[in-house]
Amino acid sequence: MNEDISVTRFREYLRIKTVHPDPDYGSAVQFLERLAIEIGLLFKVVQVAPKRPIVVLTWLGQNEQLPSIMLNSHMDVVPVFAEHWKYDPFSAHKDESGNIYARGTQDMKCVGIQYVEAVRRLKAQNFRLVRNLHIIFVPDEELGSALGMQLFVDSDAFKSLNIGFGLDEATSKLFSVVYQIFSTNLIKQKIINKFLMFREENLLKLKNNKLLDTGDVFTVNLTIISGGVQVNVIPAEFIAGKQFFQTKAMFEKMVEEVSADCKFEWIQFYDSSAVTPVDDTNPWWTSFSDTMNSMNLEFEVKTFVGGTDGRFLRSLKIPCIGFSPINHTPTLLHEHNEFLNEKIFLRGIEIYVKLIRALANRK
Repeated sequence: MNEDISVTRFREYLRIKTVHPDPDYGSAVQFLERLAIEIGLLFKVVQVAPKRPIVVLTWLGQNEQLPSIMLNSHMDVVPVFAEHWKYDPFSAHKDESGNIYARGTQDMKCVGIQYVEAVRRLKAQNFRLVRNLHIIFVPDEELGSALGMQLFVDSDAFKSLNIGFGLDEATSKLFSVVYQIFSTNLIKQKIINKFLMFREENLLKLKNNKLLDTGDVFTVNLTIISGGVQVNVIPAEFIAGKQFFQTKAMFEKMVEEVSADCKFEWIQFYDSSAVTPVDDTNPWWTSFSDTMNSMNLEFEVKTFVGGTDGRFLRSLKIPCIGFSPINHTPTLLHEHNEFLNEKIFLRGIEIYVKLIRALANRK
């Protein structure tokens, strides 16, 4: 059975090992340049940090003075434990059901290719945009974006794009629309129990109220533990790395309650409470939601628990919505055996075709 060429391109992108700690961004840039040439998009690489390229594909509109549309995705993916996968996590193996297994199928190489393939279809239809459209591929989102989007939004290259609205990533299952996020705070400190108790309290809230989602409570992830010299010696120092989605003031108060001697170091901290309005006061939201409703797509608005790059746009008061057209799929971001069915992927392209039409031609 012949494979849709869009799926073939998706699988090719998945095979490029942009995996930390040593992502192959060079091969990804070459791949994206080839796609840009095929489609007829302007291609540019912005270097905001050594070996951290940002790719900008541009489709010029009829009125370049209007604020433009930004479709954002990140090239990098998180590490894998290959022994726990059914197939090589960078083979993009497709099974008999059309499920494509690879790191990045959901987070978020699917979205990047869906943007490009949607534009390919629109250009083939001789569709003309009113506004400029920029498809952005950034590095290091999975490391917190310190050498990616965080630097890019402060650059002259970004300012010259005149962004008026952005789309970024969200989660799978029911279509999720993200209008704000909890900031990501990573710390090293000596005391674990207090925060695990806090985690359990919030988990209980989640279990006892079916109307809540993970974005409605505070979360704690214990991600790194180190210390000790041998099994019968109590270590002089023990280090735990945790990922927090809560306010800085709340965290510092909890540390103080436990011990005044507890030392901690902020590995990364981002403090922003910027929110994109999701009501009729925001014409971008109206265009987005009306288009989704016109396709009879059920979606829910939520606060995203992860630190996506959309937060940098919101901090500049640029409205940004997180959206990944993935439904009827288990959420496997950062998990073993991450996969996406080719039919879900292709349906996502159709959705983006209509969203781009509506957003880029909004009066």
